[in-house]
Amino acid sequence: MWVILCLLHYSAFNILHQSIATSVSRPCRLPPEYNQMPDFAREKLRHIWENYKSGESCVAEQIATDVILTVVNIFPTKYRHAVSSEIYSSRYGYNSVSDRVSSTPENEAVYDEVPISETFELPEFLKDANKDIINNFTKLWNDRNIPSEGLREEMIHLLAVSLLTRNQLTAYNQYMRERRRCQQQLLLHMRQISDEARKALNILAYAEPDEWFGIVKNFPRNIRLELKDFTRRKGVKCV
Repeated sequence: MWVILCLLHYSAFNILHQSIATSVSRPCRLPPEYNQMPDFAREKLRHIWENYKSGESCVAEQIATDVILTVVNIFPTKYRHAVSSEIYSSRYGYNSVSDRVSSTPENEAVYDEVPISETFELPEFLKDANKDIINNFTKLWNDRNIPSEGLREEMIHLLAVSLLTRNQLTAYNQYMRERRRCQQQLLLHMRQISDEARKALNILAYAEPDEWFGIVKNFPRNIRLELKDFTRRKGVKCV
């Protein structure tokens, strides 16, 4: 189920460049639409801005904010409702769509807090790299202080251009093309599953890996089957 975590990378490079271009004239604060946003988005935005001090540069915070706003806009309008706090407080519970207070806005799951390196093996473009280069990439993948995966990917891109050989850079470009293809495929599959299955995926994404088995056991049988089919249909694992 870790594959859910990839979605925040979707269109991150465009977001980054647009943010840098407009950040000079933008105020360093929460976006005006903050109070109308889903609970999960407000929570992430609070986390992004909680340590910002007036007078400091806020480019990183604005980039992370734009990533959240872009992902919220990906959601179909009918899912952009505040999510009930019970999703977070009752990880082992499950209510059908008819029982819950509102639709789950995280139907395409937006989780930028998990380092990329925890979701896949060493990529092919680093297989013949020396230890120092691998360590440089690993530090970026594991740095939890980077406020968004969009910014992390841009930093990785700059590192690749700076340190990789021509052959390694060719392999890196192929890796990124495959990653984007896989993310787009995943987004398509996420939009094809039921509301109940989206809620189930959201619950799993917020849970720790060692909790997944206990949580899944409490899902209705039809949801377990749909999630199994979703895993099968998504095909090739995202890199």
